[in-house]
Amino acid sequence: MGKIKSMFLPPSFTKLEFTPYAWVKINCYINIIGDLEVTGLGKIEDGLITDVKLLHQRVKPAFVECNPEAIADFMREVGMREISKWKLDWHSHVNMATSPSGTDWNNYEVMSELREGQQFPVMIVNKSQSVYCGCYMGKSSTKPIEIIKPEVT
Repeated sequence: MGKIKSMFLPPSFTKLEFTPYAWVKINCYINIIGDLEVTGLGKIEDGLITDVKLLHQRVKPAFVECNPEAIADFMREVGMREISKWKLDWHSHVNMATSPSGTDWNNYEVMSELREGQQFPVMIVNKSQSVYCGCYMGKSSTKPIEIIKPEVT
């Protein structure tokens, strides 16, 4: 989707709510791995983030690499009937701020190309449970997405 075209389209997502299951799961992923970043996809159903999964990846403290084969493997795992629900592109920033880095913007652009320019939600979460979330509209452009976290006791 071109920059000008995206200026005239409303964001596909403006608010997303985590189910308790998905919120606990994403926090387990980002805390159990220690001081390494991780990346994955999230399943969205009727405005709810109902599940998150990790992709096969190579991780380092401020770097994560996921190759196209890992994405293809994930698509085969969830199946063609379910793949359209796995829209959320998420990763962790361990103990850093959750604002997107230049590398993040480059990765979002690649994912946008793979998704044929369709909008998609992007999320960065850290160990203190801070969350950045936006609807990626193309070429380093996002619109904010409100995130509702469950109260987990």
